[in-house]
Amino acid sequence: MAEVYEAVQQDGRKAILKRFIAGPEGVEHARHEHQVLTACAHPGVPKVFGLDVSQPLAVLAMEHVPGVSLVTWAHAASLPPIRVVVDLAIQWADLLARVHACRLIHRRVQPTNLWIDAATGETHLIGFSWTRALGYTHEELGGKRL
Repeated sequence: MAEVYEAVQQDGRKAILKRFIAGPEGVEHARHEHQVLTACAHPGVPKVFGLDVSQPLAVLAMEHVPGVSLVTWAHAASLPPIRVVVDLAIQWADLLARVHACRLIHRRVQPTNLWIDAATGETHLIGFSWTRALGYTHEELGGKRL
């Protein structure tokens, strides 16, 4: 469906390039993810830099999310104190509430899509490919269906 690459921008910051390769279907999937990420600006959600469509593929450029997935973090760390685990759970719950406030349903909340930046303690939610809009009219989406 998509290949993910890490890139370095001209200013030295990291970025993620997600290459969709399934022809028109992949291009539509890329447009969908671009629309969803653009609709929900929040520090815990990757920022979108742009979408380049050249049939039969599309490339979505977005912010590099620092840290590791919950899976990697759980396997690498010793058993964390309960207050750390509760704090992370609260941060992710708040993040999901903010995504829902954008009238979006993520549909893929799983340990590989929950990220932790150990240096800052910040959490992120990635993997918006399967996200669905909730309650948007056809016109609000620019005539496109999500």
